[in-house]
Amino acid sequence: DPLAAAMLMADVAFEMFTALGVPYYCFHDADVRPEGETFAENTRNLEEIVDYFAEKQSATGMRLLWGTANLFSHRRYMSGGATNPDPEVFAFAAATVKTCMAATQKQGGAHFVL
Repeated sequence: DPLAAAMLMADVAFEMFTALGVPYYCFHDADVRPEGETFAENTRNLEEIVDYFAEKQSATGMRLLWGTANLFSHRRYMSGGATNPDPEVFAFAAATVKTCMAATQKQGGAHFVL
């Protein structure tokens, strides 16, 4: 289960951050949630992992420094995200930024990286 694997990765990361005494963490959406078949599935996956992060933050006292949208590693962005000539890819990128901004705000992130 890709979402269970993402949650396990969060468990390990927060355990390591706690052992190191790190006060903040950061994330790219694509690094913390499994890639879905659709934008809606990506959004659901991000929302679930962000809710899981909230539990981790509450348990550890760690805070989110920044969140950001990864608009470069997926093949759909080979011609750019915000600069893509395909309107569907541009819309996917813009909507991804919006969901990542909302996730960062929900977690009380200090910053958002564009």
